[in-house]
Amino acid sequence: MKNLKTWNGRWYENNQFCHANVCAFSRADARRVIATYKGTYISDRELRDYWAPCWGNSMIGIMPERGLWLETTCGISKPVRVA
Repeated sequence: MKNLKTWNGRWYENNQFCHANVCAFSRADARRVIATYKGTYISDRELRDYWAPCWGNSMIGIMPERGLWLETTCGISKPVRVA
């Protein structure tokens, strides 16, 4: 059975930078999860260089499961699962 991995990083939506958290089986799978919401793939370089390989502090209390969470108001509210 594969283990889930987590990343958190920058997100740009509605003309502002926000924060995102993704949980997936691999970087390639994380890119697929993100693409289900965004409609396009982020580059592997983006995920490797600009996302930290950990569950972000804002995700405390949320069990890791395959998906994507966005902080809808740039850190003011709890993350919302979108994919």
